[in-house]
Amino acid sequence: MVQIRTHGERPTGLPDPGEGVDQALRERPLIVASNRGPVTFSMEDDGTFSARKGSGGVVTAVSAIAREHQPIWGAAAMTDGDRARAAVAATNGETLIEYGTPSEFRLRFVVPDAASYHRYYNVISNPLLWFLQHYLWDTPRSPDITEEIWRAWRDGYVAVNRLFADE
Repeated sequence: MVQIRTHGERPTGLPDPGEGVDQALRERPLIVASNRGPVTFSMEDDGTFSARKGSGGVVTAVSAIAREHQPIWGAAAMTDGDRARAAVAATNGETLIEYGTPSEFRLRFVVPDAASYHRYYNVISNPLLWFLQHYLWDTPRSPDITEEIWRAWRDGYVAVNRLFADE
């Protein structure tokens, strides 16, 4: 049966797509995984931590829904402060680091070793995948995938993504 409708009307019997998303977010946590986290931690001289809101497209895009749904955010520990905060959380048994009053999100850090992170981000993600995903390469002719890039893929990108998956 074909239903004819005027502009702005939803065919009868079909659910509102927004209602399904809202229902799903009420029933399950929203999980975000990104290289850059929603905050960057710094350790102060007295041993406490300060945090400043992160920057970047993913952080900006998710911030609007974060206040209402408090996502669990997995991100790479990118600074010494992030790594120190992750270590304190592990020592104290904090499974999630809460941010904001009231809490805007809950954070778990992925803490790869420096060499793996370098291969993951500086050899594969940023100079290779970013350009491929934004159609900025003539893909039949470039990039050149060298042995070094294959090692970076295997020992960096795959290894760090496995850490994200484990979190």
